[in-house]
Amino acid sequence: MYKRRGLWSIIGFLMLGFGLMSLIFSMVGMQFTFMQWMDAGGRMGGFLLRLITIIAGVIILYMANTNFEEE
Repeated sequence: MYKRRGLWSIIGFLMLGFGLMSLIFSMVGMQFTFMQWMDAGGRMGGFLLRLITIIAGVIILYMANTNFEEE
C-alpha cells in the first residue's frame, strides 16, 4: 500500500467527495446518474450506502497517509 500511496489517496478523496456531494444532492432532489442504483433499495438504503461511501473514503485516506512503520 505504501508504494501506491498517491493512488489510494486519490481513490479515498474521490469516494469522500462523491459521497458528500451525492448526500447533499439527494437532500435537494438531485442525483448523479451513475449513482442512481443506490436508491434502488429505498431512500434509507440509499442514505446508508452514501454514508458508507463517505466513511470508507475517510478510512482509505487515513490508511494511505499514515506511516505505521514509524509508530
